[in-house]
Amino acid sequence: MPQFCYPEVGKVNGIGTREAGGNSGGHFTHTYKVETESKINELDCGKAPLFPGTGGECGGDKKLKIGDDIRSRTQKQ
Repeated sequence: MPQFCYPEVGKVNGIGTREAGGNSGGHFTHTYKVETESKINELDCGKAPLFPGTGGECGGDKKLKIGDDIRSRTQKQ
């Protein structure tokens, strides 16, 4: 994929979990803290489990880990 499509580069510097949907009865999603030159973004993978527990990690076959570079773009802030 051409780099100009996703011009913003950040690095994963934190991994955690968040309760899915507030009062979800033990359902959690993976979160990732990504630091760019100008800001820090918190990304939520959004993969909530069907049963109480933690949903899947982001990244497809190669799961995201601390130190990975992430390319992204910003649309309408």
